[in-house]
Amino acid sequence: MAPDRPGRNGRLFRPGDPADLAAQLDALAAAPERLRDLGRQSRAITRQHDRRLTVSRYEALHEALVGAIFEIQFTYIQVVVLGAVCVWCAAYGISLIARFAIALWVWVHHDRYERVLA
Repeated sequence: MAPDRPGRNGRLFRPGDPADLAAQLDALAAAPERLRDLGRQSRAITRQHDRRLTVSRYEALHEALVGAIFEIQFTYIQVVVLGAVCVWCAAYGISLIARFAIALWVWVHHDRYERVLA
């Protein structure tokens, strides 16, 4: 697997080149402190992707999107269109965040839909 940040937390080798892979492994074996440093860097990167932190970021995004939606004054047609979009998204298994993004896109372009539905 390729490192997340080459040179900082791992080494790359040319695909299909076992000699290059061997050279990279030899270089790491010859420098144990560098190898420990790469491990520390990798652990620091994984902490940024901790599931609790990731969930809290998604919750914050969700709250911001919900807040933006509720601050908007919707017309009846907009409510119908947004409701239809959300039902369609749910039927196709589209995530909640994507539903909000699609709903906001539809709201931005609602004038097109109002002309069609009116």
